[in-house]
Amino acid sequence: MAPRTRNIVIAAALILAACFAIVLDFSAPLPSNPGQKALGPMTPAEALSYMQATPDLFILDIRTDEQHRAFNFAGSYHIPVEELADRVSEIPAGRPVIISCRSGNKVRMAYPLLIRTRPDIPEISYIDSYPLFDEYNAWKSAKGE
Repeated sequence: MAPRTRNIVIAAALILAACFAIVLDFSAPLPSNPGQKALGPMTPAEALSYMQATPDLFILDIRTDEQHRAFNFAGSYHIPVEELADRVSEIPAGRPVIISCRSGNKVRMAYPLLIRTRPDIPEISYIDSYPLFDEYNAWKSAKGE
């Protein structure tokens, strides 16, 4: 690639990244909602322990339809991240929520969206890497659920 072309590509990428950051407003501080705990990211092991210890937990899977069909947490609710802003009202109020995706990337967009739009959710967290589907599902199965 010629140096001039490379510089144009780099400049375009930086402009696109700046526009993306403005649209999603990642720099804005998350609101402090009274009565809501924004727990932030959890490692897969921390998330598994939290999931096992949290009654009435709502597990939100934001992966693609294909990924969700291939494997998922038993009892999880699926809303692809691209549809989340339009479907956020489907998430029940008054229940703790943990957000899951395939590798922890998409949840970083969904987490602030839920905090900003759903102050009626008492706890919100997300899995910051590859979820432990098999371990959780084996635990649920052993409990007879």
